[in-house]
Amino acid sequence: MKDKCARRGRAAISILTIAAASIVAFRAMAQSDLGYHPIEPTEAGQTITLTGRDLTVDQVIEVARGGAKVQVSAEAKQREADNYGLLLEAPA
Repeated sequence: MKDKCARRGRAAISILTIAAASIVAFRAMAQSDLGYHPIEPTEAGQTITLTGRDLTVDQVIEVARGGAKVQVSAEAKQREADNYGLLLEAPA
């Protein structure tokens, strides 16, 4: 019986500890500014050329976070036009 009471006491203390930690964390989150913060265009002078074959994660990050510009290569535009032509011919 003593063991059962001791376990319940430890469980109650654990629950109170978790609750207190949650309250402290919630207050810290409420005080921090979680609003929108625009990204600084540190890569605005750079242009990423999309070829359809060799896009890297770093290049995606440069566009998404750094504001790098994007252009499509002439070969990629030609492939897109060829594929669109095939799409139009398929029903015929």
